[in-house]
Amino acid sequence: MVVYLDIIWLLNFLVDSMLLALTALFLKRSVKLWRFFIGGFIGSIILISYFMEELSFLLHPVGKIVVSIFMVLATFGYKRWKYFVQSLGMFYFLSFLAGGMIIGSHYFIQWDKSLLHAVSKGSVQGFGDPISWVFVLLGFPVIWYFSQSQREQIQIINIQYDQLVTVKINIIDISITVKGLVDSGNQLVDPLSKSPVMIVSIQNIQEQFHPLFVEWCKDEEQFNLPEQLEDQWLERVRLIPAKSIGKEHQMLKAFKPDLIEIMTNDQSYVVRKGLVSFTTRALSADDVFDCIVQPKMVSDNAKGKVS
Repeated sequence: MVVYLDIIWLLNFLVDSMLLALTALFLKRSVKLWRFFIGGFIGSIILISYFMEELSFLLHPVGKIVVSIFMVLATFGYKRWKYFVQSLGMFYFLSFLAGGMIIGSHYFIQWDKSLLHAVSKGSVQGFGDPISWVFVLLGFPVIWYFSQSQREQIQIINIQYDQLVTVKINIIDISITVKGLVDSGNQLVDPLSKSPVMIVSIQNIQEQFHPLFVEWCKDEEQFNLPEQLEDQWLERVRLIPAKSIGKEHQMLKAFKPDLIEIMTNDQSYVVRKGLVSFTTRALSADDVFDCIVQPKMVSDNAKGKVS
């Protein structure tokens, strides 16, 4: 009987890579594609150990656990103990789940002898288990689809929400620079344009705005602009539905700026689309920050190049 070791190795490599990709998907972690393949390659070493006596120790349960640990470390890295245990535990859970599905599929097709014979013949001919190939061929497109749809969500989850950033805002002839806090609690989005909304306190920079504008911002129930401001501000105004303590239905006044630039310790970028809601209230009791940044503004999808 001819056994195509290279094809069987490829099958094991793809299955291991896919299980690692599923682990990242279930844990909502952003991992570069090449890391999955590195982890899958490490896992495929176990297959080689069947034919190399020097590596036969990897067939022992302890050896397999060690290989699994290196697979997870190569794919996800080591950040802290809890992070590593979650990765390893989810990987084992999905591995047992996938194995159970494959065994169940074999059991399910036993009612049809011709189908069972075809599957068995495919395995005997040395190309590997056909059901495992089906698992791979169907699994990768499904993983790709869900990873694309959740990419932005994964990025937002991975953001350090206690990160302070510098925010520069240009609107009409006004340019302000404030300290901002990336806050997961701020999920404000314009329902029409889907633009994220940041909140900026102008309490300490009121002199940069027209006095009538400051008074208008103070009155949260007043949505009609003073006539003197309509020419410059009216086309920029957006009303954003929001919720706050004691108020189920509240409308925030937001504005479309000319520029929102966010600067971190190592990079500076322009937010492609975003709105700004001004308030005269202090956002930080100790004046550590004057702006609450919506997390979507710091995701990769929101970033543009600084002009």
